[in-house]
Amino acid sequence: MTPPPATCTYDDDFLPRTAADELLQQCASLSFRQDRKGMTCKSVQHVDKAIYFLGNADPPRRAHYYWGQDLAEVTRGEPMPRFLLELRAKVIEALQLPDKVRVTVKVPGWACTAVGDEVASLNHCVVNRYANTAGDEGRAAKVTPHHDGQAGATPGVLCAVVAGTAICTVTVCDAGAERLFQLHEVRQASGGSRPCGVAWEERFSHGSLFQLGAAANGEFKHGVAPSTDCGARYALIFRTTVEALDETLASRAEEGEAKRRSKRAKN
Repeated sequence: MTPPPATCTYDDDFLPRTAADELLQQCASLSFRQDRKGMTCKSVQHVDKAIYFLGNADPPRRAHYYWGQDLAEVTRGEPMPRFLLELRAKVIEALQLPDKVRVTVKVPGWACTAVGDEVASLNHCVVNRYANTAGDEGRAAKVTPHHDGQAGATPGVLCAVVAGTAICTVTVCDAGAERLFQLHEVRQASGGSRPCGVAWEERFSHGSLFQLGAAANGEFKHGVAPSTDCGARYALIFRTTVEALDETLASRAEEGEAKRRSKRAKN
């Protein structure tokens, strides 16, 4: 097995088979929201989502914001169920992560705004369900190459990864439904960076754990190659994040609406 780039780790034997099978069943019981293109992230296609926060006592809320000129409607996360809390604790222990991390970059417009504030590690979890399961043949599920937004550097996102923190993914799946994860080298081009070749790839196995370090998240774009293989597949993605304030989302929506009006006037 080719080792991943520096600041990344991959453990294909993180969970024992019985624990991975149990987690697969628990994921199947979650309530997922269909993620149409551009609804929560422009990089996903045929990937449904269930979103959770650590200790978030608020009921699920819908937030509207604009990504470029496209309106997105996002359901904010529910509190993590017990099995996700237990899995989070296992990931933190396995990777020897601190219980809390300090914000080191000023984050205007987010709920945590002061340098030096502490947030809980891996306080946010997105469970991705790849839609090409039985009955959905022909719908290629994929995640196009992207960087995860860094707090303070990526305006308009609902949640942003705290600078300097890793992104951790636990994968569970039926036999034969493993997903091909890829890290892409990037080159600068007009309008931003573009993927220009696969630097590393691995077919994440049932019960595996992958850690994408902060440096690698900035250096490479990551994504999941399109696949129409049938079978249940779930990626449980833990991040340490801060959440955009309501007024930040409102401001972003106003900016997007102004762009749309300008575009309509030109046409």
